[in-house]
Amino acid sequence: MKIHPNFIKQEIEGFGVSGAWWAQAIGCWQKDKRDKILSLLFDPEIGIGLTMYRHNLGGGLREAKDNWRNTFCVMNDDGAVNLDNDKNALTILKEAYALGASKLIAFVNSPPWWMTLSGCAAGQFDGTSNLSKDNYRMFCNYIIKVVTEIEKQLHVPISYISPINEPKWDWNIKKGQEGCHYEPEESAVLVQTLLKAVREHSMSCKVTAVDAEDWESAPIYYNAMYEQNEHGPHNFSIHSYWSNVSDKKKALSLIDRHKIPSLWMSEWTEMEEGRDEGIDSAMVLANVLHDDMTVAHVNSWQYWIGVSKYDYRDGLIYVEEDTRKIVPTKRLWALGNYSRFIKEGWHRIEVHNEQAEIIKISAYINSNASKVAAVAINNSKEAQEVDCCFDLWNASQTVYETSVKNNLALVYSGKQLNKYLLPPQSINTILWSKQN
Repeated sequence: MKIHPNFIKQEIEGFGVSGAWWAQAIGCWQKDKRDKILSLLFDPEIGIGLTMYRHNLGGGLREAKDNWRNTFCVMNDDGAVNLDNDKNALTILKEAYALGASKLIAFVNSPPWWMTLSGCAAGQFDGTSNLSKDNYRMFCNYIIKVVTEIEKQLHVPISYISPINEPKWDWNIKKGQEGCHYEPEESAVLVQTLLKAVREHSMSCKVTAVDAEDWESAPIYYNAMYEQNEHGPHNFSIHSYWSNVSDKKKALSLIDRHKIPSLWMSEWTEMEEGRDEGIDSAMVLANVLHDDMTVAHVNSWQYWIGVSKYDYRDGLIYVEEDTRKIVPTKRLWALGNYSRFIKEGWHRIEVHNEQAEIIKISAYINSNASKVAAVAINNSKEAQEVDCCFDLWNASQTVYETSVKNNLALVYSGKQLNKYLLPPQSINTILWSKQN
């Protein structure tokens, strides 16, 4: 590989995870168990050092088939805010912030149940829009009031508000999950209403939208957000579900990145049945992340469910609800090959890779040009040699590996190597630190 540090690409804003479907359950576990889980996610030495956290402002769903998917609304229908209604999830929010999740996003799947047309936070009965336009301002005032109380009472700063999540789907009570459908034009009006409310209240937080469910549908909502409005949301967010490289390239050709400060991939998980704690699903994660960074040029990459109790390829960490056993997955460590080293303010840089069919490589440089990190993914089931010399600096070199054998382990530290052997099916972070 040949790294070109002067060819600067997108700025990195951070890596993160969502607290939905686990924070409201784990938040009441004994502190040592919570500490272990949160350290794995947010501690930069023990864990993977995530710096972004999506907290769900629940709409008060009580009809979910799974108690982990029930949510709690902190505003009563009389307008009074009671944070104790959702104290478990808010405990996780506060503790995540204390461990290093400095960029907090308050996101909404559905308006409060008592504000909706169906009287249910799972959506309208026929899957159409579940919030009357007459209630848009009421909904935005609710968000402002709740965020203000969270900041005031918990002493944590909310960096972003995300008022809409996956608006394309036909959310309804049969799905058993919070959600609210919006047509593109409806989403644009709602976001403009929220932007106005944020300005009127002189809030420091920004607005991100629309958390589109895939790259194929994203341009329709993007155009509604920005084409007819002088000021759109501060950034645009997309989920990478059911999307491939072609979808991302096509979407970007329809999205004018110059109109928005940043683009986020704000939610993804593999969506496959069956638990996998091992390297197979970790390789899937690493490849999606690589494509999102290098093809879609996203500024931030945020995983979906941080903790899972399910027989599914979802959580970065599995838990057993009865014994409270905690099992980190190799997905966790694969994400850590990026998140522990590549921080806010770093930039992706150009890298020439002659082995791109087998090895995927992306490279990043820090803000004062004293460190460069390259993440090399060996998709082969055989070891592969890579040219890893970075001859522009007098630098020391360290290598961290996630593989069948290792979990983000330090496997080399010393002088620069001309060649390095990547283990089969592995994610490797090669870090150069400039020497004086």
